[in-house]
Amino acid sequence: MSLETLITNLKSFMILPVEFESSESVLRGYFFPASGDFTFATVLFLQGFPGTEGDELICERLARGGANVLTFNFGGDHFGLAP
Repeated sequence: MSLETLITNLKSFMILPVEFESSESVLRGYFFPASGDFTFATVLFLQGFPGTEGDELICERLARGGANVLTFNFGGDHFGLAP
């Protein structure tokens, strides 16, 4: 499957924005609800380093496979030092 096809499929998939507080910071991310007849797991998808591309495609694939997926951006910089 081509990257273009994956991106087109992702655009038609339900993605819900989420935000929550942690140590006086607001963390923002997305919830990918499982599709299909049943949900077998919930995955907390913790992103890697800045510039990592394609995380949404991984989350979408997991959700299409029956898992709820929650992902979010950590507060601060990639070392966790910025306020």
